[in-house]
Amino acid sequence: MTRQDIIDQMVKKTDLTVKEATQAVEAIIDIFEEAFIGGENIYIRGLATFKQVIRKEKKVQNITRGHAMTMPAYRSVKLIIPKELKDKMNDGFEA
Repeated sequence: MTRQDIIDQMVKKTDLTVKEATQAVEAIIDIFEEAFIGGENIYIRGLATFKQVIRKEKKVQNITRGHAMTMPAYRSVKLIIPKELKDKMNDGFEA
């Protein structure tokens, strides 16, 4: 689902205009970006938790050049989905 798909769904499910829905989606994205940059976690009950994690520095092998190098530590975001949503997603699913 793309940003435009989300905007289209908001227009269908609410009485917002396309312009208002676009502003709302952009505002939410800005809020998420600011929270991530500030080191905050985001909790949306019933949907997901966006939890910041710190990946440690580690040694890796550069396959193309054949020498070892160090990957620096960095922050990343881990998505945690509640059990109820996982159950709904997998209800009737067969691989």
